[in-house]
Amino acid sequence: MSTDSSSTLVEWAKESGIELNNCEIRKTENSGNGVFFKGFRSDKKLDGSDIEHPLLKIPKQLIITKDRIVQLAETRPFLKNLLYKTNTGDNQQTTTPEAPNARQSLARFLIYLILSSRRGTPDYEFGSWLALLPPGKDIDLPFTYPDDDLDEIERSSIFDAVIAKKTNLRLSYEDFFSNADFRKQIAEYVNSGENKNLRQIDTEVTYHDWQLVEEWILSRSLNLPVITSKGTSNENGKSKDNERAENEQDEDNENENENEDEIELEIALVPILDMCNHATDANARYEVEDEGNVVLLFRDNLSIEDIEKLTDKEITISYGSDKSAGEFLFTYGFIPEGYKTAKELSRFYSVEDTNIVKLLDPDNYSKSEDRIPYAFLTNFLDRPVNRFQISYPSPESPYPRWHDDLLFLLACEDNLLVHKNDEEGYLELYYSGYEVDLNDVERFLLAVDRTKFLTEIVPRADSLAEKFLQAVLTQIELGGEIGSSADIPRTSQHELIKLEIALIEETIKGIEHHKQEVSNLKSHVNLDEVNKGLKDTVISDK
Repeated sequence: MSTDSSSTLVEWAKESGIELNNCEIRKTENSGNGVFFKGFRSDKKLDGSDIEHPLLKIPKQLIITKDRIVQLAETRPFLKNLLYKTNTGDNQQTTTPEAPNARQSLARFLIYLILSSRRGTPDYEFGSWLALLPPGKDIDLPFTYPDDDLDEIERSSIFDAVIAKKTNLRLSYEDFFSNADFRKQIAEYVNSGENKNLRQIDTEVTYHDWQLVEEWILSRSLNLPVITSKGTSNENGKSKDNERAENEQDEDNENENENEDEIELEIALVPILDMCNHATDANARYEVEDEGNVVLLFRDNLSIEDIEKLTDKEITISYGSDKSAGEFLFTYGFIPEGYKTAKELSRFYSVEDTNIVKLLDPDNYSKSEDRIPYAFLTNFLDRPVNRFQISYPSPESPYPRWHDDLLFLLACEDNLLVHKNDEEGYLELYYSGYEVDLNDVERFLLAVDRTKFLTEIVPRADSLAEKFLQAVLTQIELGGEIGSSADIPRTSQHELIKLEIALIEETIKGIEHHKQEVSNLKSHVNLDEVNKGLKDTVISDK
């Protein structure tokens, strides 16, 4: 963004009612754009109110949500046409048409802004903001990589997600614009505007347009908390924390509080605030006021002296301190500085894959009859594709911890029994007299017999996990499938792959450290000491 462009954006912001207090928009050192603190007036005596005063204040009517788009569509016929379009190209003819979900509403609104600008009649409220959004080449999300460049991330944890994203985006584009009459309506709308220097391609919504809109939504949208009446929810559903809190309430509390309001998350685009860049040690935060306005504030832990030192420095927010390197790259197109490992990753694998079976269950065909076959256990889990996760239990944890329900079932297999429920007509899996909770095998085993879990089952499961991780490292370095013997060395590695290798290596170190702890503690007669010594090293907060 040039100086003229940033001035235009600031001018639009002020005209639209956005407050910019002691801050400005300009280029960053990385040639991107950001919000910078200009400092306080030198002749002003500062107090606590200066810290609490918002740096930015975006009025509710400029916050782009599904509900706001529905309102705007009432005065914009072509936007309404886009918003309520069915997959046949016709508008819904009901008296109370139902808008698509929030993400689809944002996408269709952005398409409307693009087309209205092309025809020479940019939207009077949001056209100037759209003109200053970054082009796709400056965002560079992995799902936009040309196919020839995908080998950079081919052996990373996000590769399958990137391929799925590319495929789904192409299918959604072809589905939305499949109707010839609808495409004709778009061309007529664009051609009927004030711009008389249009090319044929300008009258169409190209796949590049569709892709760019998705990049804007992924990289610039926020999940804003909104208050809703209890018992209702928006299309995004409740946040996980809210769901977890509700599950822990007893029935009496639920009845007592059934009429209270609750907070949910709503996806939104927030002009000007979307110019704020991420930093691990962010100096600002945003929040929603009771009136629905969004404000940007300095973080609470900053003193007046701290803030004065930020004069002429960039104002940053956190996009999520717990996000993994892969999630950052997939969503924002970059990995923050300071990451020593990927922080978190998931590896998906087919439980029927021959290499996986040989790796996790090499003696499958020579087992005694009293043991449960591998294939039988995988049928109980009912997951043809299984997930192996790695994450740090907490920011203070010295080592990451892995989680995979199948590996824990395999580790306690000789203690499992199959029981036929004659009344219901299905088989049940039991361990030490209890039916196995297949939704979280690890926690179930811990709850049934903590000492046995920590001293016997975890070491077995760790051994399986270590074999799996060593195979993953080989697969990353040489290619092929997990557990195969491919020997095609990588010529280069994306930064994400290096960080994921580091995370896997740290996990293996943690497994070895844990083995040593178990060995040392087992030598003590008092098994309570075993529990005490291992309680913080095994179970992660999933």
